Amino acid sequence: MDGGVSYECSNMSHPTLCRSLLRTGTDATVAFGCGGFADNLVGAASATGHGEAIMKVTLSRLVIFHMEQGMSPSQAADTALEYMNTRVKGKGGIIVISKSGEWTAKCNTKRMAWATVKDGILHYGSQHGEHNTKPLANPSGHS
Repeated sequence: MDGGVSYECSNMSHPTLCRSLLRTGTDATVAFGCGGFADNLVGAASATGHGEAIMKVTLSRLVIFHMEQGMSPSQAADTALEYMNTRVKGKGGIIVISKSGEWTAKCNTKRMAWATVKDGILHYGSQHGEHNTKPLANPSGHS
């Protein structure tokens, strides 16, 4: 990533028990650092899974904190997911990218669908630990 990149992250975190009440955006409570967190000096993280657990440990912010302390995205994601599991028995997954473009997709569940493109290669998976690649025919998107 070059110096002109600005990280932004947006998603919605809410308790499982309240899903029937959250049919309109006006009913949602904003919970910064839980489902998504971005810092231009470090990177960005976006989480999915058991919302209550993710909120209790502010999972995405926790991953970025670990990266601020020198961990790689992979180490930070593993450490934060283990903490969430140990502390609140939480299950979920997280996609993380550093300011240098290093990325990872981690989960402590059986499945988490994810995909990314880097250097004209599609990286994707859906099962725990799965990482498939496929070259893109026209990575620039131009004919």
